[in-house]
Amino acid sequence: MNRTPLFRAALAAALSLSADAYGQGPRPAGPALPATASGALAGRLVDAVNSPDTAAITRAVDAARPSAWQRDEVLATLRGLRDQGGGVTLGETRTTPAGSAIVQLWARRADAGVELLVGADTAAPGRLARFSLRASLRPGGTIRPLPRTRMEEGELVRALDDELRRLAAADRFSGVVLIGRGDRIVYQGAFGTENLATRTPITPASRFHIASMGKMFTSVAIAQLIQQGRLSLDDTLGALLPEEPWTPQARGITVRQLLSHRAGLGGLFDRAGFRENYVYATSAELLPIFASLPLASAPGERYAYSNEGFETLGAVVERLTGMRRNEYVARNVFAPSQMREIRVDALADTLDRRVFPQTHAEGDVLGLRPRVMVPRGISGGGAGGGHATAEDMFRFGRALLGGRLVNRGLVDQFTGAADAPEQGQRYVFGFEVRRVNGRTVFGHSGGGPRGVAICDQSDYFADGSWTVIVLSNYDAPFCADLKDEIVDVLTYQ
Repeated sequence: MNRTPLFRAALAAALSLSADAYGQGPRPAGPALPATASGALAGRLVDAVNSPDTAAITRAVDAARPSAWQRDEVLATLRGLRDQGGGVTLGETRTTPAGSAIVQLWARRADAGVELLVGADTAAPGRLARFSLRASLRPGGTIRPLPRTRMEEGELVRALDDELRRLAAADRFSGVVLIGRGDRIVYQGAFGTENLATRTPITPASRFHIASMGKMFTSVAIAQLIQQGRLSLDDTLGALLPEEPWTPQARGITVRQLLSHRAGLGGLFDRAGFRENYVYATSAELLPIFASLPLASAPGERYAYSNEGFETLGAVVERLTGMRRNEYVARNVFAPSQMREIRVDALADTLDRRVFPQTHAEGDVLGLRPRVMVPRGISGGGAGGGHATAEDMFRFGRALLGGRLVNRGLVDQFTGAADAPEQGQRYVFGFEVRRVNGRTVFGHSGGGPRGVAICDQSDYFADGSWTVIVLSNYDAPFCADLKDEIVDVLTYQ
């Protein structure tokens, strides 16, 4: 749900690297890089950072022919590693399912490091298709695995709380972690500060920016309209919203394609007509920004995560119900779920108990200086946004699985609970679903990469046994790694 140039740059960086563009400084001895095209490119980045030639980084980036904003971002990252860290040594490495290399680089003259993602272009292995600074690191700041054995509830809670306190002390985690067992909350830990200026501590009552987790509410609203017989997955935009200036191709987009990010629509926040820090009263008010523009791909052709698609779904809810999307979900999702603290119709500055995102300042690549607050505060809409507590998100999951929002057949269809993939994660209709040690888990994430400082995760076990909510005002992806660790442990309980 975030839209800064840094956010867009981190999501879309595409560089083409030339092997002879880098200075060939000695690569430090240590762990080996993956024997892949991505690993080879990561090695060239390490060589550039460690080159004794101070102009090597500039030459390397210029030879890569990035766009203007890509060039600035990559230069800042590489120069920061050289200038702040005095060069780097290689730490742990791993490979993602998509083939990208994730590498830890530790500073030579500071007790800190970074984690970089480097991905080669599959069609041209000598080119770099993905590059992002995922996180700043501290020694001892990685998650220590919890026991993979069956534990008594009290033992489980103590082990988790001890690890969270250690991670908070290492400045790796700030936020709230909630564990639910059935209808009971068995653990809720709060760490860090809501506001750096006032030093107000985060509590279980703190409201976090929930970003794209709010897509689940729009999805449920659509499911309710289908259950009522007022809508079908195969209805088209041309029939549902005929007065909008859709292109002929866009008029054939179906509700099914919107829900699964296969409509060919875009990201919204980088559109020229989108207004920062403005409260749009309705989802329909956003449609003229993009409705008349050409699609990025033919409807149904490929998956591409789209905020525009979910704002369009919000407009469908408004057309069929005669209510604003936010008003509809407040009455038909929040109220029956007993979500008492969530706010989607207000900018963050008007809220009490608001948690401010906190990140490292531009240029502080290694995170050596104090964090700074980021004034992100957009209100909610079809694509997400707004502010909520961890308990709000817990209550939503219990209401959904308890049949208080839609029938269980629609829950299974929209979440993909009946057909979860054995490997990896699948996006269904407003929910992400996967299997963990044979258990089906679904939910949604929210936030963005480094610099956004919003990292939210919600996971609901499809059998109703466990809920895991992690809301953090530090950068991704740490909260996701933490959530995955907890979910994995809970499959043994």
